[in-house]
Amino acid sequence: MKSRKKNKKLIWFGRVIGILYALVLMLFSLDVFQSGSNLITQLGGFLIHSVPSLLLFAILFLTWNSPVLTGFLMLAYGLGFIAFGIISQPSKIESAFLATQILIFSPAFVIGVIFIYAVWHKRRVN
Repeated sequence: MKSRKKNKKLIWFGRVIGILYALVLMLFSLDVFQSGSNLITQLGGFLIHSVPSLLLFAILFLTWNSPVLTGFLMLAYGLGFIAFGIISQPSKIESAFLATQILIFSPAFVIGVIFIYAVWHKRRVN
């Protein structure tokens, strides 16, 4: 019974950390409102900059009842955005750029590992 509670706590911990991570990423989108352009342009920029966090919310809420799928999609999310950053700006491949990409998207890996560990722990105990 104790391991079942631990498993639920791990899954809820992963969900809460995932939601907080998405909200922090959404904060980075707010920098578009500092420019002097019109509101429509600023809202469009906000939506474009919010795509990573909106994808994160979609992964979390669409796979709410499947922690293993959530875990693997979070791993793919982190790897995908790191690869996208490298492919979209090949002229900026340097250690500082790569370190920034890894720093921003590595929490997705950690969250994915938490979900996968929770499922593995549940199957190991049962």
